[in-house]
Amino acid sequence: MYSARTDFFIWTTLTSAFTETSGLKVSLDLLVLIWLVSRIGPLEDLLEPVRLAALTIIAAVGSALCTSVLVFMFYVVTRWETLFFTPIYGYGPILMAYFILTAQKVPTEAFFSPPNIFRGVFPSFCMQQLPFTFFCVSALLRALLPIRFAVAGSMTMDFPLLACSFAVSWLYLRFFQHNSDGSVGDTSEDFQLVNLFPSFSRPYLRPVFDFCYGVLALCGQCKERELAMASNLIEEEENLLLGKDYFTSRASNDVQNHSLQDQRCNIHGETPENRSKTDSVTERRRIKALQALETRLHSIAAKEKEVSKLNVASRTVDEAAQTTADV
Repeated sequence: MYSARTDFFIWTTLTSAFTETSGLKVSLDLLVLIWLVSRIGPLEDLLEPVRLAALTIIAAVGSALCTSVLVFMFYVVTRWETLFFTPIYGYGPILMAYFILTAQKVPTEAFFSPPNIFRGVFPSFCMQQLPFTFFCVSALLRALLPIRFAVAGSMTMDFPLLACSFAVSWLYLRFFQHNSDGSVGDTSEDFQLVNLFPSFSRPYLRPVFDFCYGVLALCGQCKERELAMASNLIEEEENLLLGKDYFTSRASNDVQNHSLQDQRCNIHGETPENRSKTDSVTERRRIKALQALETRLHSIAAKEKEVSKLNVASRTVDEAAQTTADV
């Protein structure tokens, strides 16, 4: 695909992601793709292949369109006409889409664990860190292997596409994909965009991402999503109230949540202190949901008091009537 060229054809937005000129790169890409599909696990339902095909097409077309726009914008700034004749093609956006999908499905599953004797020297890597690792390796190869070299250059032709696919694939899976249970998108904390980056960069990136999300929320784009997340938290609290012992179940759930957070911190290389500092947005959402639940509980308690007063009054009247009848 020659992005933004005068002889640009619309179908190259799809075919550019399925074009390769290096047999070595085709073999490597297919092996990695097969490995990623095997890590995702069994299919949830009969529509899962349709969702995978939709992700593949959206990643290919979306990354091609974004790359073309960015190349043209870069030309407007630099006036480098050679940008229009730079070949851009490869399986990179497809691989990046499946890297993002793997990070969504099995985020805490480890794909590399050093031996026990090197456990303190080399960190362990989980599936959640794969997309950014793939991006960094591709960027390094792009910098070290010039495009003018026939064999070496063909290994990095798809770097702009896979860079755009990082954002396109995450946006689709996070906000637009229709799941088997009827829900849309993924509201889990593990699949937040900031969690796809290294732990040391998250305190700096989280305010930026939260600001962008806040702007979208002010524009009314995420209103339904905020309500859905708040209602989910309220339902969780109400389910606890239906148990035999609310406080016992709440304490046991808190212990389990703390243990799960400690496990995630160990896998991601974070400390509990850093995680507590960076979870401000999630904590605010939980506080709002708890406030709504508390208001509802107060109204229920007030109604119960009124009912109990009426019962006492009715019993008093019945006793008085019984006493009068006995006399």
